[in-house]
Order: sequence, then C-alpha cells, then structure tokens
Amino acid sequence: MPKFHLRDIIKLEDDNFTQWKAQTKNILIKERECQIFCGRSKRPVVPDPPPATGQDDDAKAAQIQKAVEARDAWDTIAASASASIQLNLGPRALQRVSHNDRGEPKQMWDEINKMYGTTRLSGGYHASRRLIRCELGDRSCSEYVHGLRTIAQELADSSRPI
Repeated sequence: MPKFHLRDIIKLEDDNFTQWKAQTKNILIKERECQIFCGRSKRPVVPDPPPATGQDDDAKAAQIQKAVEARDAWDTIAASASASIQLNLGPRALQRVSHNDRGEPKQMWDEINKMYGTTRLSGGYHASRRLIRCELGDRSCSEYVHGLRTIAQELADSSRPI
C-alpha cells in the first residue's frame, strides 16, 4: 500500500475545510486511528489494586496488567492520531489549535470542526471566493473539474447551490 507523503497532503487553511476534513478523516481511518478521534473508543481505566487477600492475587494482578497494556496501547494510538491531525494543519490552523496539542484527538477534532465547519455561511463565502479564483493553471482537466465539483458541493452544503 502506498505511503502518504506530507507534500501531497492538503493542509488546513481558511478556505479548504471540507476537502481537508475528508482527506484527514480518510488518513486517520487508514492508519486505524478512527475509533479514537471519532470518540467511539475511550481511554481504558486501570483499576486500583485491591488489598492483598492471598486468594486470586495472581489473577487480579494479571487483570490489572492487561488493563495497563490496553491503556498504553490506546495512548500510543491517540498520540499518533493527534500527530496525524497536526501534520495536516496549515500554519494558521496549527497556531489556533496548538494549545490543545496534548489533549485527546477527539477534543482536537471537535475544536477544529467548531472553528472551521460550523458556520455554513462562512463555508459558503469561502467556497464562492474559491470559485471566483478557480483556474486551470498547471492542473490536469480532471483535477480542475474535481475541484469545481468540490466547490459546488460546498456551496450546496451551505445553502448556496450554483
């Protein structure tokens, strides 16, 4: 399976949230980090060790060790998901969410969605500005048409269909 190159990834800017969100979500799914950033997986809690009674102490210790290993595995995946999200942010977006760099990926994802995705009118404004500035340039025709379709979908989502 091909690896992603950072140079090929769309960085989040003020006017490309819809494209960025779809791409980043797919990267997180590919990297098996989806459960964490979607909030479907919670950080496992390690129970406090019960007082030693002599009976089943080994079983209880094994159960606690298993919980510790599950928590450590979750922490590793969560750190990877946070890094994946941050690597896909443009400089301005990274600056806006940098205070949350040690938080859970779900919190970071929700904060980015709140900042960039909740204002439908804002999204429509940015999409209409991109439509005005859209030109073929050095892109292929299929890339150009795909870009136009993406903008049209963003405008339709913001109640401004073309």
